[in-house]
Amino acid sequence: MRQIALMTILFVAGLTVAYGTTKSYDIVPYKGCVAQTPLNTPVSQYIRNTLDSLSAVSVWIGDTFDGEPYTVEVLDSASTQRIAYSAQPVHATKMWAWTEFPLTKDADPVRGRTYKVVVSRPTGAAISFAYCDTNPYKYGSADVPGSTPPLPAGSDVALRICGLRDTIGSELWGATSIIPSYDAVNEQGDTVLRANWGDSMRSSGAHWGTFYQQWDWTEYQNGAYWFDWFDSSVASIAESAGME
Repeated sequence: MRQIALMTILFVAGLTVAYGTTKSYDIVPYKGCVAQTPLNTPVSQYIRNTLDSLSAVSVWIGDTFDGEPYTVEVLDSASTQRIAYSAQPVHATKMWAWTEFPLTKDADPVRGRTYKVVVSRPTGAAISFAYCDTNPYKYGSADVPGSTPPLPAGSDVALRICGLRDTIGSELWGATSIIPSYDAVNEQGDTVLRANWGDSMRSSGAHWGTFYQQWDWTEYQNGAYWFDWFDSSVASIAESAGME
C-alpha cells in the first residue's frame, strides 16, 4: 500500500542572495498616443510600489526645442510626503526619447503603497508626453488634467521606475518539486533521474524544498505505517541536492 507524504524541509545556510536593479513600472509609448499639458500643469502617474529603494525614473519626453529642464518627484499619494526626487533639473537631449532622472531619497518607500510620480518643469512650461490608452497598468493611472487631447480613462503615462529590492538570506530561497525515486529510470533505462535532480537543485542554490515522497521510497515494499529509515532518507536527499 502506498501513501504520499508531503514534507517541508528547511535547510539553513549563512549566505545571502542579492537582487539586481528591477522595474516596478514600465509603460512604453503606444501607437500615436501623445499629448500636451497646459501651462503650469505636471504629468502624474499613480503606481503601486514593489521596490525597497528607488534609483531612477525615465520619461518619454517630446520637448527639446525650448531648452527648459524637467524635474521628477515621487510622492505618497495619501500623505503627499516626498519619497524621492531628482536633485538637479534634467534637460531632454532628444525629441521623443527616454530622459532619465536619477533619484535622491527622502524616505524609504514601502512595498504595496500607492505613490504618485510627478513630472514637472520649474518654469511652468507645457510638457509633451506619451501614454498608452489600453489600460496596461492595473494598479494606477495617469492624472493630467486639461491635457490636449484629453486622456481616456485608464490611460497610463509612458515612463519607467527603477530601483532595488533588499538582500535576503539564502534560507528563503527554495523550490517545490517531485523527487524521482532512487530506482526511477529514464527512457534509456538508466537510473540517473535522482542524480540529475540533485544536480539541478545544487546548481539552483536552493536551501529548502517542499516535495512529495512516496512511501516505498523510504520503506521499500513495506506496508507498515512507520518511518524507521525516514531520517536517513531525508539526509540522503539533502546531501544529493547540496543542502545543508
